[in-house]
Amino acid sequence: QLKSGLGGWWPFNAHARDESGSNNHGTVSGASLSSDRFGKSQRAYIFDGVNDFIEIGYPSLISLDFLGQAITLSTWVQTTSKTFGPLLNKSKGGNTVSGDYHLTMDSIVSQKAQFAVSRGSGAGLVVNSNAALNNGNWNHVVAVFNSTAGMGTYLNGTASTSCFGCTTTPQSMGNSGTPLVFGKSDAHKWFLNGR
Repeated sequence: QLKSGLGGWWPFNAHARDESGSNNHGTVSGASLSSDRFGKSQRAYIFDGVNDFIEIGYPSLISLDFLGQAITLSTWVQTTSKTFGPLLNKSKGGNTVSGDYHLTMDSIVSQKAQFAVSRGSGAGLVVNSNAALNNGNWNHVVAVFNSTAGMGTYLNGTASTSCFGCTTTPQSMGNSGTPLVFGKSDAHKWFLNGR
């Protein structure tokens, strides 16, 4: 289990504090503690799909921006929803701000995991998992970005096979200046229904 070099680590041990040492603590709005994939109580949060979210406050802005450098996002999710479900969102939407990124369950592409990175001016990079997330099981979703090697998603260890707008040409990214949020997309007012 990797514990060093992390921008944030939220194991949800009965709270939403960052245990990486980076002090990117979360503020819970409506989400309730629930059992995790091992059945341990108060080790996950359940989101109602209406207005629940966890926001990582403004001290996180710089430390969770990656400025085009390599980044890995990793999360566990359980849902049966068929609607758009933001997992991790640090984006204003519309590819307007270079450096914005989000990891979602996208209802447009059959409830697959989608990782998107904005290059600004309406341009972005998007990659989807090969299978859907909404099977009611706990699924491990990983998103990776490398400015020289590209980007991808992994769903339970299986790599994605396609990427829209992706290239191996080095990409320069800005500082998004947007808070990281679990379970909510500010741009569209979408909320996660699940854990």
